[in-house]
Amino acid sequence: MTGLVVPLPSDADARVEATIDVMRATIDHAPEWPEVRALANIASMHRGGPIAGVWALLKAWVRFRRDPPGVEFPARPDRLAAAILKGRAVQGDCDDVAVLGGSLLRALGIRPALIVMGRSESGPYEHVYFGAVVDGRLIPLDPQETDRLGAELPSRRRRVWTL
Repeated sequence: MTGLVVPLPSDADARVEATIDVMRATIDHAPEWPEVRALANIASMHRGGPIAGVWALLKAWVRFRRDPPGVEFPARPDRLAAAILKGRAVQGDCDDVAVLGGSLLRALGIRPALIVMGRSESGPYEHVYFGAVVDGRLIPLDPQETDRLGAELPSRRRRVWTL
């Protein structure tokens, strides 16, 4: 964790926007961190290619941990990457996984996306994950909730931010 606590607005849509803004800013700076570049380099050597490598690394090394209600404790991707490089599993919630995944993609020169989904048409968005944009096509990547590269949870609505 960063020691940073991001207070969230009470409005559900404003909470999503505020969270995505923080995630986007972090991903934009990710290639500056040597730990992120080093982990991305390892992912790039995966036999299925770099996108599959990012998905497989996060599936293997990140364990789910929920933040307390109403706040975000964003984990810095360089700190998560440093722990993984040392052979330690890390904990994070869905936005931590999405930021680390998006950061690794950005460090590899692959355009990342952030995706939020909700299980009902009018309810709140409940989950965020990342994706890769290749030749204008979105490849969803959700190693926290799915067991297959490119798979997504069933949702009634979703929103995508291409970064």
